[in-house]
Amino acid sequence: MVRPAQAYQLKTESGFFDAGGSKIWYEVCGSGTPVVLLHDGLLHSVSWNHVLAPLCAEYRVLRYDRRGYGRSEAAKSPYSAIEDLRLAMRQVKIDRAIIVGCSAGGGLALDFAIAQPEMVKGLLLIGPAVGGMTASDFFRERNQRNDAPEKSGDLKAVARNWSNDPYIIAGTHDAARKEIYDLLVENPQDLKGSGPAISLQPPALARLRGVEAPTLVIVGSADIADVQANTGAIEAAMPVVQREVWADTGHLIQMEQPDRLVKRLEAFVKTVERPEIALTPAQRAEFAGRYKIGNQEISILEQNGRLMIRVPGNMDWRLFAASDSRLFLRAPATEIEFTRNAAGAITQMIIFDGENRIPCPKVAGAPGGTDAR
Repeated sequence: MVRPAQAYQLKTESGFFDAGGSKIWYEVCGSGTPVVLLHDGLLHSVSWNHVLAPLCAEYRVLRYDRRGYGRSEAAKSPYSAIEDLRLAMRQVKIDRAIIVGCSAGGGLALDFAIAQPEMVKGLLLIGPAVGGMTASDFFRERNQRNDAPEKSGDLKAVARNWSNDPYIIAGTHDAARKEIYDLLVENPQDLKGSGPAISLQPPALARLRGVEAPTLVIVGSADIADVQANTGAIEAAMPVVQREVWADTGHLIQMEQPDRLVKRLEAFVKTVERPEIALTPAQRAEFAGRYKIGNQEISILEQNGRLMIRVPGNMDWRLFAASDSRLFLRAPATEIEFTRNAAGAITQMIIFDGENRIPCPKVAGAPGGTDAR
């Protein structure tokens, strides 16, 4: 069974704050870069217990139970989950944070980045929901099947169904499966959900392109097709995004592969916090152009005062400047260095992708047509 946070011997602060007449439980620990953990729609914030200790050793970490989950009161009337998150951050004096959200918590993280962009430094989304995406018949039928014993009051059977769901936990993670069962039996309120939340309008699906926070999306290979589709929609629309599929993993990655998730978050934080310099219009124009890579061309474009890199058959990624000769991507983490001739004109760019060094000669100036995708 999952140990309470106090069992980790962490120095934590916890309590309740008022959100429109409902008491919301929160916990904060550590110092450094602020990180907010938003739990999924099945369990409350204890789902983060396995990652809490190492994260609190490096960052200032906030987690809380959303309305109706864990120790928080159920909603008494329609409410805004976005406002609850804003109040939670204000309670512990966090002005801007990297938001980590799983499933429904990932959907809330996206909504928050749209509604309160100045409070979001980066997004790490684990099997996220996306407001406005239509659930498949298969997804709805699976949920109804798992919840069916609730009609007869057999909550243990509901807990058993969800803990044995092959999309929630991959086949090899039996300890995590038992943990979910124990938590749901001990906290049956989690099965009732958060109540009548007010949805973001227009929904996130129609507004993903405007989310500029660097974003890492992680999805388990065993997760259900609807979640895979959600992550694909995010990858296709957002300008600073990287999507990873983790093998032998289901929906609740923080419970299945906590050590790996901590390491990945640490690398993501470093990428998000890497400083950048401002470029002049002349400098942006100098970088813009077409560059040869194998039998194809890559374009560096200027869009709305920003540089983007366009790969044929792929998406556009936003570029950031580390110096007057080096650009980088925050997601995916890639370096681009430019070389000049004796006259100072750029002749090629070199892409550093992991251990690969890829020279790309410049073949033309700024390409025609710089419309965003």
